[in-house]
Amino acid sequence: MPRRLGMFVVLILAAGLAVAEPSGLGPIRARGALRVCADPANSPFSSAEAATPGFEVELARLVARELGVEARVQWYPTAVRALRPLREGACDLFMGLPMDARVAHGTPWVTVSRPY
Repeated sequence: MPRRLGMFVVLILAAGLAVAEPSGLGPIRARGALRVCADPANSPFSSAEAATPGFEVELARLVARELGVEARVQWYPTAVRALRPLREGACDLFMGLPMDARVAHGTPWVTVSRPY
């Protein structure tokens, strides 16, 4: 059984990108890649297994394709310090963090999407 319900899955984009330029996409396009963080063992949401990457990894790849860049997935367990890679600039996007007040309101440098 997954560690969280799909309705609580959120997509998080580091707010620092929006500060860098109005569109927020300049650094991503210049790099040619969207750095995506995801949990390596949270099927069906995300998985480090190439054959079954999970729907959030597939969504991140679609977002990257729409931006005209590649998706570079980096694996971080969401149960342990999930916000650290965002704070340290290791990723542009963290797929699948559970919605809670700590994430939504306690991190001014993170922008949270509506749950999907």
